[in-house]
Amino acid sequence: MQHLSGYQQHIDLSIKRHGLYSETNPTGWKIEYANCPEEQLDNNERLLISDYANRGYQLRNKTAGGQDGGKWYEGAYRRYDDTTYCFKEDYDRNPENTHHTIIFSRMTDWGLPNQHLQAEVIPETVGQYTGLQDKNGKRVFEGDICRVVYLDKRCSPSYEHYEGEFELIEEVVFKNGTFCFETDCEGIAMYRPIGFEIYEKQRIKWFEVIGNIHDNPELLDYDSSNT
Repeated sequence: MQHLSGYQQHIDLSIKRHGLYSETNPTGWKIEYANCPEEQLDNNERLLISDYANRGYQLRNKTAGGQDGGKWYEGAYRRYDDTTYCFKEDYDRNPENTHHTIIFSRMTDWGLPNQHLQAEVIPETVGQYTGLQDKNGKRVFEGDICRVVYLDKRCSPSYEHYEGEFELIEEVVFKNGTFCFETDCEGIAMYRPIGFEIYEKQRIKWFEVIGNIHDNPELLDYDSSNT
């Protein structure tokens, strides 16, 4: 039970809310557990998850994460309802009726069929892929926080030589039909269309993903005056 007790933000709270399975509580939790040395815990967890997935169990992860601060999934987003209601009030009374999932594939071994899995996630953490990669080749998603180095063209009226640059920490957002870098400037949100800045103005020297708004919101408190 040591591993289970670490999930203090979703699994144990869900057990407390829904209770354990019984004939009078058919939607409650069925719990199985296994003992193993601590150094084998992560590997055994992966094997158990794979086994249950192959047996047809749905893999749920309410926080889009697991141990060690959370897991992130890349795949196809799917939203579905268990039941279709007539009135909005019914949906409000049954929030767990709606599921938000990421569908993804996992390799088993060379030449063998892949596993097709599904993980339930918090809808607010779902971000679309921008189609761009940062300077390290990492894919950039909506909600990522990036360190962006801009070229300062004011030093060169001909735009042929760049004599200055400045750095900003910005969030990737979708605004007015395009992906933008968002910066807070004295309480005013400023948006720079990423593709336009890169390919048209050619003002971005490089950028890299340093976190995301869900795990590292404190990164946006960065003071660019120190660079």
